[in-house]
Amino acid sequence: MRRRVRLRFNLGKGKNHLKWRVLWPDGRAEYLDPSEVQLVASGCTLKNSKRAAQRIFEGANKTVCAWVLCDELRVERALAFSASSEVQAEYNPRVAPNWRIGETDADGRWLPLLHTIGKGVYLTPAL
Repeated sequence: MRRRVRLRFNLGKGKNHLKWRVLWPDGRAEYLDPSEVQLVASGCTLKNSKRAAQRIFEGANKTVCAWVLCDELRVERALAFSASSEVQAEYNPRVAPNWRIGETDADGRWLPLLHTIGKGVYLTPAL
């Protein structure tokens, strides 16, 4: 089975605080400033550690517990998307212990295309 790109938003303190963390299939980690790039991902699965998310939802300290697995990821330096009428895939384990699209639990959901705007993940409309 081929390795996929892992994408998550880094909340850990330090020089990479509030940046996108991309773990490439070769094991290389890259941190990208969301004010400088937009990420366009294809063949995506929304992943979540249910047990860790439930503990955070119940009041425990936050830990890494959610990410997006992608078949392909493209880094765009020219900002092409705006959030005016976008559908967002949201994750905040303090609000709900799962990925959400609207009010629907989206854990494990496969999505053909996603893109980022700032620190948000959005469904890309069909081209």
